[in-house]
Amino acid sequence: MRRFADWFLVCCLAIAAASCAALNLDDPSFDKKPGVTPVEPDGGASNPGAGPSDALPTIRITAPQSGAAIATDILRIEGEAGDDRSLASVLVKVGPNVPLLARTSDGFRHWWVESTVPQGMFLIEANARDGNGQTSDPDRVTVLGSSGSGSDDASPNVTIASPADGSAPLQAQVLVRGTANDDRAVVSMEVLRDGELLQERAIETDNFFASWSRLVPLIPGVKNELTFVARDDAGHEGRATITLFGRAEIDRAPPALTITSPADLTTLNSAELTVTGTAFDLVGLREVKLRIGRTPAGSTTRVWSEYEAVATTDGFATWAKTVTIPIGAFSLEARAIDLNGLGTSVLLELSNAFIPEWTDEVSIPLRLNDGAPVPTIRFELDEKGVNEVIAEDIQRDTVVLELQTTALLNNAVNQIKDSCGTRWRENNANPRHDCSLTELGRSYGSNWQSSPEYSFVRLLTMTPKNSVVDGTSVQNLKSVANNLRVGGGFSEILGHTFGIPVTQEIVSTPGAVKALQDFWMASHPEVLPNAKLPITLYDAMQDFASLKERFGPKGGHPGLLDPSFTPNSVVFGPDFQLELEATSNLRWMDGVDLSGKQPGQPARAAKDYIALVVDTAGPTFDDVLEFDFTSPAKFDVVGLTERPTVDLRMSMFENNTFVRSCVLANDTCKNNLPNAPAPGYLWANPSWQVESIVGAAAYYDYRNRNNYSRTYNLLFIPSATVTVGNGSDRAGWSTYWTLLNIGSPPPDQYLWELILEVGQVALHRFGDTTLPEGNANVRFTLYDVDVGLSADDIRAAMRPTLQAQRHTLSDRLLGDYEKNNGAVDFFYRRGADNKPYLFFVAESDPRPISAYNYDQPGFFADAELTTKLSDTAPGASGDRVHEKLSLSKGETIVYVRDDVAAVYRLRFVVGDDAQEIRVFASQQVR
Repeated sequence: MRRFADWFLVCCLAIAAASCAALNLDDPSFDKKPGVTPVEPDGGASNPGAGPSDALPTIRITAPQSGAAIATDILRIEGEAGDDRSLASVLVKVGPNVPLLARTSDGFRHWWVESTVPQGMFLIEANARDGNGQTSDPDRVTVLGSSGSGSDDASPNVTIASPADGSAPLQAQVLVRGTANDDRAVVSMEVLRDGELLQERAIETDNFFASWSRLVPLIPGVKNELTFVARDDAGHEGRATITLFGRAEIDRAPPALTITSPADLTTLNSAELTVTGTAFDLVGLREVKLRIGRTPAGSTTRVWSEYEAVATTDGFATWAKTVTIPIGAFSLEARAIDLNGLGTSVLLELSNAFIPEWTDEVSIPLRLNDGAPVPTIRFELDEKGVNEVIAEDIQRDTVVLELQTTALLNNAVNQIKDSCGTRWRENNANPRHDCSLTELGRSYGSNWQSSPEYSFVRLLTMTPKNSVVDGTSVQNLKSVANNLRVGGGFSEILGHTFGIPVTQEIVSTPGAVKALQDFWMASHPEVLPNAKLPITLYDAMQDFASLKERFGPKGGHPGLLDPSFTPNSVVFGPDFQLELEATSNLRWMDGVDLSGKQPGQPARAAKDYIALVVDTAGPTFDDVLEFDFTSPAKFDVVGLTERPTVDLRMSMFENNTFVRSCVLANDTCKNNLPNAPAPGYLWANPSWQVESIVGAAAYYDYRNRNNYSRTYNLLFIPSATVTVGNGSDRAGWSTYWTLLNIGSPPPDQYLWELILEVGQVALHRFGDTTLPEGNANVRFTLYDVDVGLSADDIRAAMRPTLQAQRHTLSDRLLGDYEKNNGAVDFFYRRGADNKPYLFFVAESDPRPISAYNYDQPGFFADAELTTKLSDTAPGASGDRVHEKLSLSKGETIVYVRDDVAAVYRLRFVVGDDAQEIRVFASQQVR
């Protein structure tokens, strides 16, 4: 603190000399009370040493230049000063340090001072004072020190060296000393007494708060809690607190208070006013403060602003405060309060004729945030965690598995076929069904023989041996073949015709499965191509219960699943966990919202942030989150059920009328195929109907049956011939001939048309039961149907399915990030050439406001916005969208107009590496 002591002594001598020169001790108006200076309304004209021509001193800092980067530990500051008479001193303040008395060899016309250099951006301010005590307007430059080696993540550390905590100083004002340090630099300090900020003087330091001192007035007779707060440039705070007891005194005299400038009834012409004065109290002053009052038009009541504390370096013996003043008539009140609460007020009535052009500058730092680690998001979620983190609508839209249904349907069809026993496979005309043998069969009811479900079982288990063709076009052929024992009987002829053993199902399980996939399922709007069922994350989380909604009646389809039954499948076991890792492509950019509003404050420029997608990984190059579901390290699902099964209720509905077979011996029926349906026949009906499913199953079984011809003899005489796909006939086309037309053979037709006819009769007539047309609608409630996938199969199938949705998932999970962005007007970032640019916002940028109301976006050289400095040409920046501007080292002034048509002057100060710049923004007053 030796430098501070030297400075303090020099200042005292300078002030004393200036005071002696300024005072006329023979003036009878001079009040001999200590610390009180007489008021001279004529501005000093009565002082014989100061004539009317005595002007304010001038001062200019010549080195360093504003925006300079300081690479040395010791900075030499140089400048020039002048006055129409003589100069008494030049004081130079570096950052938060106490002012230094400059050195000179020519009466301060040229001066210099040396100072250590703080870290980061700091202000240098110089003032000159003449022999009459008049002070120049300050000259200021902003320069950059080193950024330091610290990360600026830690909070400052504050210690109090003296006095001792809990002590009771004898003085009404106590000098508190201490230290402060930070991983980068402490930039400011303040003190609070019992939670109230004290502003009557600054905390003094000559080494950037490495050591500091503060004279603090104590409230007498009570405990005083003093808290010293240090802050770094990142806004981190460090605190230290001490408790002292004020000495009790009897005080009956209020403070003495004088406003030395301005004079009462003065008319001003400026946006700001520097008020100066003196104050004194025998016990000690607690504070001196100012406030502004105005009387609104049409009112007689004066409205006051909040008090603002004045600044002093000598315990209020002299004080000053610069305040923003209104236009027109206003009142100015100064109030001094001593340590015992006694106060004195001085009131002035003033007026202001000033019309400002620009508002005060707001200082905003902008940093490049490159070099920060890429943010990684990792989830390890159980079932509850999935529901908490991933919203239901996203779960419903996220397909985790495209379920191939062949194995599922194969298992379902076999369950249905065997639901009434397996004796139908025997070489017996009676299938000997007994539906009470199985749980599924018992679900058909106690009178299962007359249930639609049993009729469907009867159709699926029909073999050449147990087929029932009564009431069909082959009824008479069966009678003749069996009675005359032609070809070994009708079942043998039927087996030969279809090319299958007499005990094999006429409609095979593979044929039925493919028909269910291509006709019953494919016609449902929720089913994917190739009969895949899209299973969403929501379906899996709900144990498939939601499938009844998605695959129930929809879009004219009566539904694959009966909505009266809730499906169930436990895919995720009790130890289920979803493990998911993604990297974020969001990069936060420092920006400025020119009309930004802080709570409780008028609109003014403020720092804000905008997050932009910087996606270099692809494949779409605009994903907010970068997923890789193909990587086991970045995606996995544990706790899957080893062999999942499903409980469900399938439903199928038939046509309300008998669907006739196409048996015309012409091209109409020969050309009637699934891809070319003849009107009024099988393929022209809805594909989800039972008749279409049965016909399609037979079509898939026999569409390639050809080159078959067989003649049956009776007593060595050819009596019957059956052909299928013979000669020029198409595959599957069957012909029937009998000697003398014995038995009325069935007309020529495709085998599947014949099976359709027999199948429809089998659906409606069995035993003593006849179901009316339209009543053979079936519902099968199946339990524990194996879905045909293992846990590893499901895990492997999920990867490509989710990978294909990575962009959609990214957009859904963080697609509304613009709501958290600031409504910035411009931001600071690097281009593709790694050089920094100012980017004026474009309409495509993610901002929380949808309207883009900039009529002249960009940066201009003049306030009238006639000469544009920025452009959208990409150059080396790689950007073709934004108005961009590259800043040079030093100071640059530009003008912009925001989205509410307000014009701003922007002064940018750039150092050597441009990693951090500072913008000084002021708004044009209209």
